[in-house]
Amino acid sequence: AQQSGAKVASRASQAPQASPAHAGNVHVLELPGDARLPSATVDSAGNLHVAFMLGQDVYYARRDGQEGTLGTAVRVNHQAGVAQGGMFRGPELAIGPDGLVDVLWYRRGYELKLPRAEQGPMFSRQLAGGNFGPASMLFNQPTDGHSLVATNTGILAAWVAGDSLWARSSDDGGLSFEAAVDLGPLPCECCDTALATGSNGEVYLAYRDRTDNQRDVYLAEVSSPGERRTKLRLDSESWHFNGCPMSGMSLARQARELYAVWEHKGRILLSEVDLERWSRRVPIEVSGSGKYPAIATDGKTLIVAWKQRKDVLWKMYDAQSLQVVREGRAAGNSSDRPAVTQDGTGRYIVIP
Repeated sequence: AQQSGAKVASRASQAPQASPAHAGNVHVLELPGDARLPSATVDSAGNLHVAFMLGQDVYYARRDGQEGTLGTAVRVNHQAGVAQGGMFRGPELAIGPDGLVDVLWYRRGYELKLPRAEQGPMFSRQLAGGNFGPASMLFNQPTDGHSLVATNTGILAAWVAGDSLWARSSDDGGLSFEAAVDLGPLPCECCDTALATGSNGEVYLAYRDRTDNQRDVYLAEVSSPGERRTKLRLDSESWHFNGCPMSGMSLARQARELYAVWEHKGRILLSEVDLERWSRRVPIEVSGSGKYPAIATDGKTLIVAWKQRKDVLWKMYDAQSLQVVREGRAAGNSSDRPAVTQDGTGRYIVIP
């Protein structure tokens, strides 16, 4: 049976009250037991979907509507005990145009002493009955920095492998994928990537470059290979570092604006990108320390959550001024990445 009977509790964060103009609530969703590394989204009907690691397996659970707890968790990986995760590395969840759940996850290929050609990223698709079918491998070599996003026509996955960024897309909900595309830049060996879509179906990818050991974060448009704009550097100050900082990043879009958060020299930075002008606001410091930031926005406000040891910290900003309007803190059970999403009613959900 691919199920766990654990239920997930929800509680309101004990944060200062916002003014009526910024009345968004923040709820902290607690995963069961030792569950960690959540990836979460809310569908068009307001249902919450969460994927997470529990031991060496990936699980998925859903909450219908805006209230209550998550339902019974279903195991995503068809073969037990073959998934892995840690730090920013965990399952990536997206809801395809058909309403079914797609999950990209890391395989324990090295630990299981599989050939290198069998250590690539794994993809699982939800079946109509709610369980997940057998997983497929999307690339035939070890990978890192996985990210996944739903597009207008399907889904797109991206990752780091060797000296390149790679992507594969599917227009039939993950039943089949186009050939992997080498996107060209020289990415940081082990850092995360992040994906987001534009209002016209464009796909944007954030990644850390390593050219000449300048470990700066860039934004690239990856949906139109023949019409790509020049990559946009998000950092204002270069970070020369002879190694990989093992860092996380996250993107969130509303209308023509794209918000990005990332790590830089131990700090958490935030910037706003004007997608029409292809320009960005000078980054601001969210925190002088912390790891694995995640971001979500409802257009009026945005929220950034990150880990400080095992605690999850968050700040809510006015989306126009980028002034802080609320902040809070909650305990977690691991130092791995958190997740954050919004449910369309002005409420944010933070998952430690």
